[in-house]
Amino acid sequence: MTINSTTAPVTDPTWYGQIRDMFTSEDRGYMARQGLDLASYDVVVNHADNIYQQVAVGNMPPRQPWSPNWVGKRSQVKWCRELRATSCG
Repeated sequence: MTINSTTAPVTDPTWYGQIRDMFTSEDRGYMARQGLDLASYDVVVNHADNIYQQVAVGNMPPRQPWSPNWVGKRSQVKWCRELRATSCG
């Protein structure tokens, strides 16, 4: 399932179902120039907490921040759990 709207709620995000596709090709290109490959599961897992915090305060993605439905505390817990990210706090 690909998310096409930045307002659609994400109740049980998975890497292949939603998380990977939340980052547009423009987002991936912008962050690649910063040295962060948002298309890589391993990279996103290793930086999950930092990525999530930047998304939550509206610094990422550039020009089109995610909706509150995508970045609420409940979404963070599920996102981090799906990514099995030990860096998420």
